[in-house]
Amino acid sequence: MAVFNELKSVVWSAADEILRDSVPRNEYDDHILPFLVLRRFECMIADKHEKILDYIESNTDKLEDMEEGNREFHIKTKFSVPFYNTSRLTLTNIAADSDSIFKAMETYLTSFSSKIRLIWERFKFIDSLKTEEDAGILHSMIDKFSEFDLSPGRVGAEGMGDIFEHLMYLSFTGSAKEAGEFYTPRDVIEMMVEILFASDDTGLQGEFPARSVYDPTAGTGGMLLTAKHHLERLNEDVEVSLYGQEKMVKSWALGTSDILIQSDPEDEFAADAIVYGNTITEDAYPDRTFDYILANPPYGSKWKNEQDAVKKEAAKPGSRFSHGLPDVGDGQMLFMSHIVHKLTPAHGETGGGRAAVVSDGSPLFTGGPESGPDSIRAWILDPENDYLDAIIALPTSMFFNTGIATYVWIFDKNKEAHRKGKIQLINATNIWSPIKKTMGQKRRDLSALDQKKIVETYAAFEDSDISHICTSDALGFRDVPVVRPLTLVTSVTEETVQAAMSHNDITEDYREVIEGLDGVDFADIFTVLKKELRAHKLRNTAGIRKHIALSVGIHDDHAPVALDEKGNTLTDSSSKMVERIPMTEDIDEHMKREVLPFVPNAEWDKDEAKTGYEIPFSRIFYQPEDTRTTEEIDQNIERLMNEMFQQFQEVKE
Repeated sequence: MAVFNELKSVVWSAADEILRDSVPRNEYDDHILPFLVLRRFECMIADKHEKILDYIESNTDKLEDMEEGNREFHIKTKFSVPFYNTSRLTLTNIAADSDSIFKAMETYLTSFSSKIRLIWERFKFIDSLKTEEDAGILHSMIDKFSEFDLSPGRVGAEGMGDIFEHLMYLSFTGSAKEAGEFYTPRDVIEMMVEILFASDDTGLQGEFPARSVYDPTAGTGGMLLTAKHHLERLNEDVEVSLYGQEKMVKSWALGTSDILIQSDPEDEFAADAIVYGNTITEDAYPDRTFDYILANPPYGSKWKNEQDAVKKEAAKPGSRFSHGLPDVGDGQMLFMSHIVHKLTPAHGETGGGRAAVVSDGSPLFTGGPESGPDSIRAWILDPENDYLDAIIALPTSMFFNTGIATYVWIFDKNKEAHRKGKIQLINATNIWSPIKKTMGQKRRDLSALDQKKIVETYAAFEDSDISHICTSDALGFRDVPVVRPLTLVTSVTEETVQAAMSHNDITEDYREVIEGLDGVDFADIFTVLKKELRAHKLRNTAGIRKHIALSVGIHDDHAPVALDEKGNTLTDSSSKMVERIPMTEDIDEHMKREVLPFVPNAEWDKDEAKTGYEIPFSRIFYQPEDTRTTEEIDQNIERLMNEMFQQFQEVKE
């Protein structure tokens, strides 16, 4: 901890002193972070660097005959390193030779193995070096960073990650929008990880267990690394494999760097943990499922450009998008479908994948019953699947670039026995601590005590003022169409005749037939019309007959229910409505209690009902405020009147 506190302070202060007045404050990350990563990389391979160079020089012909990928794989596995450099340059000897330092740095960076060169490219490190050279501060940056001892023996993996993330946070300060794009607040991630591992998994307590962790929107890799460190604290012998995918260039560079600087120097596969690419259009791990998944997909992100690929995949039964498609204006539920699809299937007593996913409020209710988004919810909530374990409503103002309400969805492919068939909703909106310095929209934090309370509420799995246990049926409803039957009598007047004549296919020749309906019982009107139109040799379609009948039929509360010529009830289109009935209620009983007392002749068709799901957090946790008594209101009015009178007197005087 002492090393961490010393380094995080010294590195930032030194860099700030050099960069100030030469580089805009909101661009510090482009200069500090690449140099920090470079120095850590140097220190990680320092004890093997000369051996690698000697081997390359003594096996030049053999290595040159290999393709680059095979050559790199050969060297990395031979020396058990995640990367290497083919130059004898270091920050120290570049700083010692003040001539052509920009050229030397360029040579040094391009001498790394390919994945590291890609990091420099996506950091735009060369551009930053040029800016520093033009400002006359390049030598100072090289010299200063060469002094920091970031060797694994002095700064452990987790400590190095803390330094990197602390400097990343400081670099983003002043640009909340950029912070929100690249960086999920650590307090939120820690709470998610605690919840994710709170469920019992007996296998984690065994000897040398292996677990995979995946983030399809990996960003800076914070979720992956926090999960890895937590698992290692649960069992120091656990083998954790990290997998991620990220489509933003800078995020990929930051995330891959963060994983590498915290990796075992002998882990030759660490550089491949995060794949660059678009998760929605091309799953980087099509044949893999994962034990744990964490993600914070972008809110309200359009997927218009991915439509063709998504719809093509959705057409394949059983594919990740085959359960429904959300509105093209918000791709959050595409990520949810993908994530649930990627969880390891249930196995053994408690084995099966678990996921924690951040969302805004949209996936809770967006889309009407049986729409694309609702179909995704139905698939997740289906008791046969039982994928949704819990949803946690977070406080507002938790994230850097948005103050909106956010939620953490917990998915589980094999719930603990007492949680099977149940869903826990946790209202943590009032569990937070203020932060000393706001950054953008982030004004609140989840302290260790706040996180503890949320995790304990989850583990308790019982109803309380902030926890609600329910079944999926309790979140389902049926939208049942309700109509009021028409009760009509025949009334031939100038007005009703004119209404009947308004049809485009009805000419003046029809007038005699229409006026002849006077006195005809409405129950016989279709039979009479059919006969008379035929007798007058007029066009005699069902549409014309219905138009005439409804034009001369007027409402009468005492008339019987009107039927069409096929015997079906004629209904009042203006009274058509939809009654939303909880899935846990009987439709007929609900109608008798809630509808018939107000519309005695209402009719409904259960076969036309549409089933839907929503998760109404606000309604479930609604607490009505105590209303004031009449006496309290009177006292308040009297007080206000007295205050106004006193103010009036003061003005008058």
